[in-house]
Amino acid sequence: MATQLQPSATTGTLTGKHDVSRFAVAAILIGFVVVVIAAIGPAKWKTGFQLIWQGSAYFWFFAATLAAAQQWNNTAWHGFALFNGIVGTLMMTAAVILTIYSLVLYLRSFGSVFAASPSK
Repeated sequence: MATQLQPSATTGTLTGKHDVSRFAVAAILIGFVVVVIAAIGPAKWKTGFQLIWQGSAYFWFFAATLAAAQQWNNTAWHGFALFNGIVGTLMMTAAVILTIYSLVLYLRSFGSVFAASPSK
């Protein structure tokens, strides 16, 4: 069952069951068919793993720069570097696996939406 969406000129978003981006509003206003699919559980977990991975990567650049500037070369630094690398690698691996798993689930559930030709 499709949700009726009403364009809102004042906010630039659609009001209804879902809020969608301004790009979707523009697409609807010029005649494109826009399909809004809610994120499933594995996709939300994937996003969480991606954000942790991204945070560990950014923190690594900060920590490595600080370690080089302070000339840290002790066991604690090497332990932290190993821990940060393991966390980043595990999070990236989990995110990639969940990305592929989510793709399969989405295609099973909504593949017909993308395969159907739009009716005009």
